[in-house]
Amino acid sequence: MGFMSGSSGGSSGDSPALVDSSGTPTLQSGITEAEVKTLLNLEDADFVSAVQSESTLDLTGDVTVASAKSLLARRLPTVSLTANTTLSEASHAGRYIFVTGSSIVITIPDNQGAGVHFTLLSNDANGFTLRTGTGGSDGDNMNGSQADISVAARNGVTCISTGTDYVVLGA
Repeated sequence: MGFMSGSSGGSSGDSPALVDSSGTPTLQSGITEAEVKTLLNLEDADFVSAVQSESTLDLTGDVTVASAKSLLARRLPTVSLTANTTLSEASHAGRYIFVTGSSIVITIPDNQGAGVHFTLLSNDANGFTLRTGTGGSDGDNMNGSQADISVAARNGVTCISTGTDYVVLGA
């Protein structure tokens, strides 16, 4: 059996163990990941070292962290806001949002999926107003009420969507 398509070795009727028809090798049926690692003399640590040497790791699917293991993020991305803003999941969720300026109103979006969260920090002596909807009393509930929440200067809140309303920690 040939190792890669187009490689020499084996008879012309043998199927290769790895097929590379588009620039990305794929395993043929019948060969296991363990067999490939043994053949190439590789261990899991070799793959981890290869990933650690990269400055950016772009993942396109879900990542599962094994039981009793952890994912360490020493620093979350930040966003700075200096004007009234309606937050969005794409631009603001999962980031630290620093709010500066006087009389700022930050609106968290209605109808977010459960677990979507926004962490907002007053980063000056002014504080800000937090609301849902287009004005007080017309958006999703925050801590059981539709009333605006005043966030004091140099204070912060984390808004976590339940799928229908928000729990606002620190309010």
